[in-house]
Amino acid sequence: MMLIFAAAVVLILLGWRRYYRNNWYRGLNMELHFGEGHVYAGNKVLLTETLENRKKLPLPFLEAAFRIPKGIWFADTENLIISDYNYKRDIFSLRGMESITRRYELECQKRGRYRISQVKAEAVSVLFRHRHILEMDISDELYVYPARINVSSLVRLCDSMLGAAESRSTYLEDPFAFLSIRDYTTRDPMKNINWKASARTGSLMVNTFSSVQAEQFMVFLDVEDRNILKNEQAVEEGISIAASLCERLIRAGLPAGLMINTSPCQVFAPNRGRGCLQEIEQYLTRDFSSGKTTDFVKMVLSHLSGRGGEKETRSYRRNKKSAGSTDEICILVSKNNAEEDVQALQAGMEKNRPWIWVVPDGRGGRYQVIKKEGIV
Repeated sequence: MMLIFAAAVVLILLGWRRYYRNNWYRGLNMELHFGEGHVYAGNKVLLTETLENRKKLPLPFLEAAFRIPKGIWFADTENLIISDYNYKRDIFSLRGMESITRRYELECQKRGRYRISQVKAEAVSVLFRHRHILEMDISDELYVYPARINVSSLVRLCDSMLGAAESRSTYLEDPFAFLSIRDYTTRDPMKNINWKASARTGSLMVNTFSSVQAEQFMVFLDVEDRNILKNEQAVEEGISIAASLCERLIRAGLPAGLMINTSPCQVFAPNRGRGCLQEIEQYLTRDFSSGKTTDFVKMVLSHLSGRGGEKETRSYRRNKKSAGSTDEICILVSKNNAEEDVQALQAGMEKNRPWIWVVPDGRGGRYQVIKKEGIV
């Protein structure tokens, strides 16, 4: 009789083990997502983790794990392992048909593109210390844009170079230089209404045209650190200055572009559209420390003379021609301000072309501005 009872118990336990192994993951759903698609370095963002058990079978011991690249930090370091990544592991106990949500505050300390990876759930059987692992495909990502730096003094300098163009609320449009189509506002003249586009969308749309204003801004960014004693912070601040300056100019309605001395050079043609600003900010989340670079001064002079010869430069010249602009105000952002570089730039720069050189010092967002006449 005892043998029969023991055999029955063993069979029940084996059956339960098999049932649990085959069904613990069914109806189990895990979600991880950032509260925003992008933030600026130095700000915070919420990460929401949700586990849902959509079956009656309880999960008394469930471990959820994932990893995020370093550069953003958890305010609460409990159950956190920091090595080459931030590894987060949390313990949950889920009853049948239960959902649990936890929120973590993240401090975004460094620009970059951060993706959640290696997401998995690990359960332990109630009666057997046997682990079951389920890997999940969750890849939410967060763009951490370069930190914003106060560039008001640079904007005022640019305003004086442009002749108070920033303060003008209107500008003369070229009716032959079509730019885009947008929604109608009460300030738009009736002659600019695009009736075909309005019929397709069901709402009034108007044509927009490029300005005949000749001046536009081009920011040249140097991401190379040539010195023996590296100053990564100065390079990072240079990236932040370039991004902040492009944002201020574009939001003020002034056409601004960006050129970076990667290899090959990356060019964003001068534009006053918010879409161009988003492209610039997303591109500046890349890691430039391990890639090849182009000589900064040669890049600037080749670009201005039209001898760049690269696909990006040719595309830029086409956009520049279609915009009806002929002159550029050049803003150079580089920590590598060796005397021979400044002299080479002065010798090769076109006569009467306005330009300034911004030098980040890597000490809390401070910088100095060099013009042809000296330090301003």
